[in-house]
Amino acid sequence: MRLIEELVRNQCHDGHIVGKEVADKAKDAVHELWLSNRGDDEWKCELPRMLKSLNVTKGWIMDALHKGPSPLNKWLTRCGISWEGKTSRNNVIENIENMLKSKFSWWGQGGLKPERDGHSPVPLGSDGKRGDGTMNPQTHNHEARRNMLAKEIEEILRRRLGWNEIMMDNIMWRFIGVNANVFLDYGIDPHIWLQSLNGLGDLENEYWFGAANGDLYIMKWRQQFEVFTGTSSAPGVFYFLKLMETIKRPSVKIVQIGNYIEVQFYVLLRHWPWYNVNYEAIKDFNTNGLARYLAGLLDTDGSVISNYEEKKYYRLEIRISACKNCDGFLKYLRSVVYEKLGIRGNVSRSVKSSELRFQNRQAVELFRYIRQYVIHPLKRLRAEVYLRYYDKELTIKEYEYLYEPLKYDDNGNDPKRNHAVDALTQAAPQTHTHGEKFKAPKNMYETPR
Repeated sequence: MRLIEELVRNQCHDGHIVGKEVADKAKDAVHELWLSNRGDDEWKCELPRMLKSLNVTKGWIMDALHKGPSPLNKWLTRCGISWEGKTSRNNVIENIENMLKSKFSWWGQGGLKPERDGHSPVPLGSDGKRGDGTMNPQTHNHEARRNMLAKEIEEILRRRLGWNEIMMDNIMWRFIGVNANVFLDYGIDPHIWLQSLNGLGDLENEYWFGAANGDLYIMKWRQQFEVFTGTSSAPGVFYFLKLMETIKRPSVKIVQIGNYIEVQFYVLLRHWPWYNVNYEAIKDFNTNGLARYLAGLLDTDGSVISNYEEKKYYRLEIRISACKNCDGFLKYLRSVVYEKLGIRGNVSRSVKSSELRFQNRQAVELFRYIRQYVIHPLKRLRAEVYLRYYDKELTIKEYEYLYEPLKYDDNGNDPKRNHAVDALTQAAPQTHTHGEKFKAPKNMYETPR
């Protein structure tokens, strides 16, 4: 029973989130348990009661138990469970259509399509051709129609219901236990990272090269490129979702890795300008290009840390991580950063990885260079708070007060850790878990940068 509850709480039963294959396996698990407890009526009453409390639909449990409406209703009555069906799909669609009609005059008027570029809508004939004899470019392109409708619905959600990126961001901060308003009271904008997404629609942006040298993985697949990444943290979900959306609406895959569940984002592209480009190309970047590159590297495979130094003050550390045998890459990066920016760093190597570290004043100066390009919400906010402390705009007590909720806890209950699926479903429900075929390499987490 506990296993089933955990599967449902992690949305592993919902085909819209994890895909049909995973959802069907969850149904099979429920059915096997139901059969194995054939003689235990108390357990067989507790199962639907638990699923109902977790907002599982009645239709889902009918599919899982292989029961029609009448047999299931008889069993629910026997168990004393009242389970009314939820609002039908048709009613949901009708509500959305009413919203669309109030916003778009063309909605629901026969075959009319929306006005575009100031032109009046043109009726469509039964053959899919417009009244002027030309073929409507959308009639044969289901994906384009779906994307257009999704954008229109999202626009309505923004204007009519107040849904927007700021609202999504507030949900994210609340989810991980951070009160955004407290930071705003101190003149620190926790939503500033959203502005740094501007310009990333251009894949030539050096940020993407930095991300690809970090935890963004690129694999050529036939005549296309798979761009994919994964995270188990709540802040990481919001970061990677918004990052990938700058180039294309991503598909999502949810996988079990060891003792935690990871959310993976992936898109297929026809062109990737940084494919097979050696990292030594950074020597030719100007200072702004290098700053964008470093921001992409930090966001995907780095960390921002603040430690108490000798019981006197807090210091800042910016770390760039790489594989154990990638210290040559980090040493090269260190030399380029010093040559172009005058900032010193140290490279260390451990049993499992290697790191490039910038500490104290060097870390502060580095952040000032890359500040406007850093996107990862938690890393950006940590550094912004420290910068106010470093510039003596915050007392040490104020700094501790603001930094405390931004730290990771190791008590097993930190919502920032291992809650990627929960974060995705609560604050980013518009993502989808189907689309292009995704095939991650077996050594995805060991690929040297």
